[in-house]
Amino acid sequence: MKEFGFSRAVEQLCPQDWKAPLGKAWQETLDFIIVKESPESYIVKSRTVVSELDPRIQLGAQIGMLNRRMFQEFGVKLKDLEILKSVYAVYINNKVLISKLTEDQRKLIEKTIIILEVN
Repeated sequence: MKEFGFSRAVEQLCPQDWKAPLGKAWQETLDFIIVKESPESYIVKSRTVVSELDPRIQLGAQIGMLNRRMFQEFGVKLKDLEILKSVYAVYINNKVLISKLTEDQRKLIEKTIIILEVN
């Protein structure tokens, strides 16, 4: 069982204008931020996450920019998505199931048009 809701939401809501300045390092940086915010993320099961970022990438600045751009584009910040940290991917016999959502989680997902499907 791994945290899925928060991680998937951040992945889906990550704005292109945040990714572009990071070039090829955007995925590595985003994964690092997600796992820092949610250490039980499903991302650690599906991708290799670096233990530290390139020294030229300032983590605090990147988190701040990600928050601002997500808020500008979708009206939410990382803090708002924390309610989704209790949505889990459950691995059973080569199948992945998503845990049940609360009403508040469902409302947030509908508001932001997040799709909680396992790829």
